Amino acid sequence: MQLSRPLTPILALLLASGAFAQGDDCSTAASLTGTGPWSFDTSSNTTSGFNGGGSCGGGADSINQDLFWQWTAPANGTYVFDTFGSLYDTKLSAHTGTGCSATCAAYNDDSGGGLQSQISLSGLSMGDSVLIQIGGYGSLSGTGTLNITAYTSTVPNDDCNAASPISGLGSFPFSTLGALSSGFDGGGACGSGSNSVNQDVFFQWTAPAAGDYVFDTFGVAWDTKLSVHTGVGCTASCGAYNDDTNGLQSEVILLGLQAGDPVLIQVGGYGSSEGTGSFNIASYVDPCATAVDDTYEDNDDCANASPIGDGSLTGLFVSQSDKDHYATCVGPGSTLVVDLSFTHANGDLDLFVWDAQDIFCGTGNHTTSTTALAYSYSSSDSEIVAWTNTSGSNMDVIIEVNVYAFSASHCNTYDLTLTGTGCGPPPVGTPFCDPATSNSTGNPAILSGNWGSGVGSDLHLDMAGGVPGQLAYMLVGNEATTGFVVPGSNGPLCLIGTPTAAFYRYNVAGSEMNSIGGFDTSGNWINAAGTATSTGGFGFDVPSLIPGTVPFAILAGDTWYFQGWYRDTPSGVGRSNFSNGFGVTF
Repeated sequence: MQLSRPLTPILALLLASGAFAQGDDCSTAASLTGTGPWSFDTSSNTTSGFNGGGSCGGGADSINQDLFWQWTAPANGTYVFDTFGSLYDTKLSAHTGTGCSATCAAYNDDSGGGLQSQISLSGLSMGDSVLIQIGGYGSLSGTGTLNITAYTSTVPNDDCNAASPISGLGSFPFSTLGALSSGFDGGGACGSGSNSVNQDVFFQWTAPAAGDYVFDTFGVAWDTKLSVHTGVGCTASCGAYNDDTNGLQSEVILLGLQAGDPVLIQVGGYGSSEGTGSFNIASYVDPCATAVDDTYEDNDDCANASPIGDGSLTGLFVSQSDKDHYATCVGPGSTLVVDLSFTHANGDLDLFVWDAQDIFCGTGNHTTSTTALAYSYSSSDSEIVAWTNTSGSNMDVIIEVNVYAFSASHCNTYDLTLTGTGCGPPPVGTPFCDPATSNSTGNPAILSGNWGSGVGSDLHLDMAGGVPGQLAYMLVGNEATTGFVVPGSNGPLCLIGTPTAAFYRYNVAGSEMNSIGGFDTSGNWINAAGTATSTGGFGFDVPSLIPGTVPFAILAGDTWYFQGWYRDTPSGVGRSNFSNGFGVTF
């Protein structure tokens, strides 16, 4: 909030004394004392990246082409620092302490409706050291003026040490007109947004009885921000902060207060918003205390996620101490869409989608969600994510629903709708010698496979595109080769051709190692040996044995190569042919 109308830029620079010595780094800050305007020029400065320990939030990390002054407070009080009258878009931070060990206490980019900056520090004592940092937005630099003034507010409760005392429950009028932005954030415990409750005023309230209390600005006609701090004055610690809950108004809750507990209430605006209104204090009955959890419990972490698929789930419940997790599978190329619907005013919910193998699964929040596949958090009544599986294979994912850490309510109910879930059987095998040589029908025979037969090796093989009415059975070998056309064949046998290659026939009569069959009128392989029980007679359920002279077992990790043999009769001449090959690792 601008305390007085700024001087025009040219007049301000004329009145400012000549350019003062200035440091290009926090370790070389030039000294300043007293109050008044000081001119500066950042056109040749570098960007330090200094942020005073990061306590002023992300924007304070990018004060570019910055300069530093080490200022000493000349007397006790509140001081205002601004760049009004500067000729470019400035950014400004003040850090308590000296040099590069100083800690950020206040930061601002734009204030007073313009592109210049203004901050204040309250509760300073004579002799206190403050490191002042001035720079530009983006790549901007130039000449300007730093103004430092002792501030005597016309607003009686404009400082955390001058809070107006109030008591009891009800509505309490306030005005932020003429108030300064204090930068007070109660030690930073409520996150970065709480250090920008602008044009703020303070009230010191005492809890009338043990219990839970809710504070809100509902009914105010402008965009408010609200923080409550446990304790007295500027030593109080932030207990809760909120920007928007009911539209542009704010609501916070303090739980477990005792009779006589002091609470510092801080009311202000978003950006340059200011005005009059009333804030409300009432006893709070926690709707979460008597809430009944849904039937998908206990799904509190990724390891215990409840399996779900496409469709809608309604009337679900989640709380801050009891996150919800759901497991589903998304096929290659499929897009998972998750729609989380709820009433934001009853609790702020966030949505995350994780790879089930991610070690950070279930840790979703507003700052550490970088490894999540997709996420959504906002101030609306719905969070929606859409994620496409580009891995090329089935992917198990976990959907996390949680309550935002600074939500006014720590529980809520919601509905969850999913589309795009579902996975086919895991991929089986790798084709080789593919495509096969076309047979007398004009098409090649196609060999394929899938897991899940429940018989022998659990592998089932099928052939399609064969010659109707002709004999067929399965071969298996230890190598996939480029193929050799044997006499009397129309296509290559791709299990021979190297000194180490060996192949075997699954035509051992009266055993599970017999795949003898033929093709029906559609060219599909029908089993005539009773070894295709998993499909009702089509194809072949591969046993757990290789049909050597002495059969031997298929072991886990083994790779075997299959190829179908069948009779082919082009132009009425009796010949044979082969399907493509199919390599499988067990």
